Formats: sequence, C-alpha cells, structure tokens
Amino acid sequence: MSVQPIPALCASKTDTAAHGLAMPESLLRSKPISVVAGEDGALDYIAYVPETARSDAPLLVCVHGIKRNPAEQIFRFAAYAERAGVILLAPHFTRKRFKRYQTLTPDRQGNLPEVAFERSIDNWLERSNTAPGKLYLFGFSGGAQFVHRYVMLGRRKIDAMVVASPGWFTLPDPDLPYPFGTGQSRKLGGRAIDAGWLLNTPTLVLVGERDTARNPTLNTNAVIDRTQGANRVERASNWYNRVSCLQKALMKPDACEFRIVKRATHSFSRMVQRHRMAEVMFDWLRQLERAPC
Repeated sequence: MSVQPIPALCASKTDTAAHGLAMPESLLRSKPISVVAGEDGALDYIAYVPETARSDAPLLVCVHGIKRNPAEQIFRFAAYAERAGVILLAPHFTRKRFKRYQTLTPDRQGNLPEVAFERSIDNWLERSNTAPGKLYLFGFSGGAQFVHRYVMLGRRKIDAMVVASPGWFTLPDPDLPYPFGTGQSRKLGGRAIDAGWLLNTPTLVLVGERDTARNPTLNTNAVIDRTQGANRVERASNWYNRVSCLQKALMKPDACEFRIVKRATHSFSRMVQRHRMAEVMFDWLRQLERAPC
C-alpha cells in the first residue's frame, strides 16, 4: 500500500505519562491524514488523530452516504473527537469500484466491500501502531445501511454503532430474504448473516424529524414500504421497535436507543451544524464508556 507521507512531530505535552499511553511521536495530530490504497484491496481512507488521543483511544470508523465524501465526516466530527479523545477513520467506497456497497454487493471482480473495509482499518492500526480500546461504527444514509448489515456478518467485535438516517434496513426477520430480512438469498453469495450479532451490539438510531420525503434517493420497493414504512422516519422507528423488542426478550433492554433529531431533514452537514447530531452521538458514546461492564 502506498501512502502519503506523514510529517514527523515532536512529542507534545499530551504524550506524557499523566495522559496514559503515548501515541507514536511520528504521527501527525489534529490534521487529516490521507492514505491511498494499493494492491491489497483496501479502500482509500482519511484518518484524524486528536491531540488528546492515547494509543488505546477508541476508534470511530465513519461510513459516508451516496455523496461519497468521507472528508466531510472528518471535518464535521473533528472538534467533537478532540474533546472526546476519539480517533476518526473514514474509508472511501468509490462509485466505480463498489457501486452498491450499502447492501454488501461485491465489485465486478467479486471482491467483498466488507473485506476492503476491514483492510483499511487494519492498515491504519498497523501504520499508526495503535490498538483501539473500543471500536465504534457510524454511518449516515447509505453508510448506515452498510454499517448495520456489516455488524450482522459478525466478522469482528463492534463495541457500538450509530446508524443515522438510512433509507431502509435489513429487518431481523429470517422469513424475509436478504437484504429485506436475514433469510438466505443469492445476494449473500454464500455468506451468513445473523441478527444475533446486531442484538448484542449497543446501537443508537438517529433520524431527522423532517426526513419524510419520498424522493429519487429513497428506495420505494413495495416490500420495503409494506414491512418498514413509507419514509425514513417511519422506517427508522419501525426498525428500532423490532430490534428493541428482540433485545428486551434477551434481557438487553438498554442496548438500542432511538432519537429524533428535531427539525432536521436529510442533510449530514446540517444535522451536525444546526441540529446537534454530533453532540448527541458523542454524548451517547461517552455514556457507554462510563457504563459498568
């Protein structure tokens, strides 16, 4: 993998023993770090290391929507990450390579989006010489679709995920074929998907109060309309209710939370800038950090 060089930095005051484990001195802080993928199939990605981060800091991996702009997620979340001491990573699913990454659809060569996604995470951990204390996922719109489906693959432990404004969901229903539910279908290509992984993952569901438009970017498949609702607000609410009920049956009553973002429509930038979505998310993650095991 070829990468853009990272300038060496001297150790700062935050790299002292008073702050716990020190980050590598060569790692650039408080500036976006762009990495270009090479032959191993990893996605390009952008990383952001706060000045306050330790080497065991939580890693929040952010997945973009169909506008495919990972840099915007880094830009919007950077100030919150600084306060929380959380490292950010934003992979890039290009339209040319992974046109339908949202539903875990392979590229033309049969390469799986979840494998490319994981290789980006592993590349960052190796080159930054860090081992996150917690691994969190965030996805907006199409990214939220990818995130909740990825968790159900059970490929690695995810400590929490935030799904914001997805157009539609995979329901934890084995009677519906994937991607509508968790039942077997040819679209899985032999992969196994299991709602059990989802039910064991603390989840925050976010959606804008005014995100009710049925525009061309919303999947209006009749099966989705019938089983999930007519718009993103209805679908998020219905999915939350299904997941929450199943979690309560497993004695996990606090594992899934649902928040309406007041006055917000379907805009990532406005949800962060005007409607406090990032504050809600990072506050929720902080509460998880403080919760007893």
